Amino acid sequence: MKTRIFLFATLLMFGFGHQASAQCTPDPQYTAQGVYPDTIQNLPHGTVGQAYSTVVTVVVPEDTMVTDPLPLTLDVVDFQLDTIRDMPPGFTYECWPNTCIWPGNSSGCILISGPPLTSPESGIYPLYIKIIAHFTSIIGPITRQGQLPGYEIVIDNTIMPVGVETVDKLGFRLMQNVPNPSIGETMIGFTSVNQVEMELNLYNSMGQVVMTKKVKAERGLNEIILTTSHLAEGMYIYTLNNGNKVLKQRIVVVGK
Repeated sequence: MKTRIFLFATLLMFGFGHQASAQCTPDPQYTAQGVYPDTIQNLPHGTVGQAYSTVVTVVVPEDTMVTDPLPLTLDVVDFQLDTIRDMPPGFTYECWPNTCIWPGNSSGCILISGPPLTSPESGIYPLYIKIIAHFTSIIGPITRQGQLPGYEIVIDNTIMPVGVETVDKLGFRLMQNVPNPSIGETMIGFTSVNQVEMELNLYNSMGQVVMTKKVKAERGLNEIILTTSHLAEGMYIYTLNNGNKVLKQRIVVVGK
């Protein structure tokens, strides 16, 4: 089936991998063209002190259509990784097939893994992914290159601060909610270097504010209990504003 140009940028993400021995298997439940997880769900979070491993499944289309400068159908030859970098320390990636080339109308996968990290290595790691796509058309071969934005690996620090020195070093920090996905209720942890009133906002996938909560923060570790039983299932974003900086995390609601 022919796709339109707005899908083209999304399909470029199918090419990232690494030339190494394959150690992953594409998830057979995914048959529609796409990459799983997408950039909205994004890659699973890692945790300090625990090894990391996740599999990304890719389903490459047979063809696509561009409209600039003229409407043109492109048959997909393959998508291929050029480079992927800025991962957490020690992290590597492998793909299947091990050539890291996905022909048109095929499926593949990428295994991203890494060693246990320390508390100072926690944080958000936006990934730089550059891919090369090859097509054929009535005007001949076409090659496109581009950077795939939006993917990141988050390493959560579950080692809670103890003592003034550690709190000062961490500063204002927002933790991943636990449990995530949330079923009815979840806890959000954050640190503050002083006593201050903060504002917690929860946004739905359309960017609409569905909840606002005033929070009186104490110096050190703080906890917010968030009730999610009244929310529809899906992906949300929560932000915490201390008056000088706004931090955000994702939360998934899966039940009442």
